[in-house]
Amino acid sequence: MASESDKIQAKVNGENRGISKGLSIFKFLESLDLNPLLVVVELNAVIISRERFSEIEICEGDQVELVHFVGGG
Repeated sequence: MASESDKIQAKVNGENRGISKGLSIFKFLESLDLNPLLVVVELNAVIISRERFSEIEICEGDQVELVHFVGGG
């Protein structure tokens, strides 16, 4: 189990959230059970391309907006 020192604070969809330090966008989406192919990620007001999800880490104080698409009918 991660201790508090292994966590950072980021704002996700307007809510403060403690997340594991060093987590990539891809791993963060996985932790939320979101399919990276069905999510648009905006990090600090910049839309991130899916190809970069694995290389960009979420850092202390980042603002993350997630928009995911849901199929249905």
